[in-house]
Amino acid sequence: MSERRKQLYTDREIQGYLLLALIIMELVLVGLLLFFMYQGIDQIIEQQLYQIHRKGADSSWVSIFMLTGWMMGGFLLVNLIALYLANVIWGRYIRKTVTDFSKRLDKLQRRDFSNSEQDAENSHRMIDLMDQWLLKEKNRSHEIALIVEQLSSPEYKALTSSDRQQLQQYLQKYRRLLTGN
Repeated sequence: MSERRKQLYTDREIQGYLLLALIIMELVLVGLLLFFMYQGIDQIIEQQLYQIHRKGADSSWVSIFMLTGWMMGGFLLVNLIALYLANVIWGRYIRKTVTDFSKRLDKLQRRDFSNSEQDAENSHRMIDLMDQWLLKEKNRSHEIALIVEQLSSPEYKALTSSDRQQLQQYLQKYRRLLTGN
């Protein structure tokens, strides 16, 4: 039992809206179902009221069951359509989030820290966290590049030529690793 999920929603905003829409839709559907059932049964009773002792009269129960079947079928159909729409909305949202996340991963792989592809409209928590991390990586990369520039400055000319060449080779290799070239 200790391994139960602590967080019930993976994305509170969109799941909250979908849950709220589902609850409101179900309340409206049940209200409409009860209203139309009342109207339908009232009409059936009105039609059968003075024919109760007549021979060969249709049973009102058959009409009531048919009405109930149609109402429940309509209720089920509306619920299936709502589930399909929720699936489409959720799928688009997930695809957009994963696409944005993948774009940022591709930029990171290229060591591209520019802000050109960042969408201001996307407010997903994971994308925001990744953007914060990318900013930290950009700052770290800039600081490393400054240190590398300082190490290759004329201050280090006091080293022997072989030490200087070896240091320059290490710095070049380090620069290539930083830039990904």
